[in-house]
Amino acid sequence: MQDQPFNTRLLAISHALNQAQTPEDLLRAIAHETDIASLTYVYDDGATRAVSVLGPQGPVPLDNLAIGDWLMQGAFAQSWLSDPDGPYIVDSVADDPRLDAETRLLFHDGLGVRSCVVIPLRQGDQAIAVAFLAWTAPRAFSPVDRRIFETLPSLAAAAAYNLRLLADLEHLVQERTEAIVTNEARQQYLLRSSPSVIYTGAVHPPYPTTYVSGNVADIIGYQPEDYLQDDHFVLKHVH
Repeated sequence: MQDQPFNTRLLAISHALNQAQTPEDLLRAIAHETDIASLTYVYDDGATRAVSVLGPQGPVPLDNLAIGDWLMQGAFAQSWLSDPDGPYIVDSVADDPRLDAETRLLFHDGLGVRSCVVIPLRQGDQAIAVAFLAWTAPRAFSPVDRRIFETLPSLAAAAAYNLRLLADLEHLVQERTEAIVTNEARQQYLLRSSPSVIYTGAVHPPYPTTYVSGNVADIIGYQPEDYLQDDHFVLKHVH
């Protein structure tokens, strides 16, 4: 009979993961009645990026919880990274002998955490992300809870990988877009500051203008649109 609640929860989690479109969706899929949940992307070069934190009332600004500093570095990181393939389950922060005094103080007084689970999400040998689930009261995890936690590292890895890939692509597009905008702004500044008008035209009759720099209005008095909207504009104004 114990397999029935396990299978029911696992099916619900799998369905939610298949529908996940944001890091928050992924956390909601795997975080069962948690008070705090976070997702941190992990890269091959060792870089990390906290991308989502959920509190009891929903998403929490990342600045309010410095995830990367204590989750991926220091004594707590060394503790759970001793077994990076499986979940790291802490029923009671106060009593778990694996936690050092500094980590207990951080969890108990700094974050108000009494129980927590660290779930590394991996595809083969590649680390994708780390999920941190926490509760503000000590929690005796049931056998079903533990089986779910043991299944999540592989179950949620594909969804985390797809979300990370999408986020990286969006970040790259944003960087490229900002670079293009910056370059265009620099180019326009140089063109407007130049004492010369730069233009291009077609090589066939009636030789329409295809580009004219914006400073043409300051130097000649005509707007760029005057040249671009009338194929014969230049010929009409040659004296």
